[in-house]
Amino acid sequence: MVGMAKAAADKVPAARKLFDTASAVLGYDLLDVCVNGPPERLNDTVVSLRKVAEEATSTRLSRMS
Repeated sequence: MVGMAKAAADKVPAARKLFDTASAVLGYDLLDVCVNGPPERLNDTVVSLRKVAEEATSTRLSRMS
């Protein structure tokens, strides 16, 4: 779903850093794709699998804060 992870990235510095690191490794801004889409790009299997991993880690980090 477009828009997911924005709250975690905005509230939890460690979550934002995780997205920044992932973006550097992947070569594109994963958080931007998650927040702004387009839905077709976000729903692409390659992006979706990466997104699930990032969201799970971000959620865990936000609960720890």
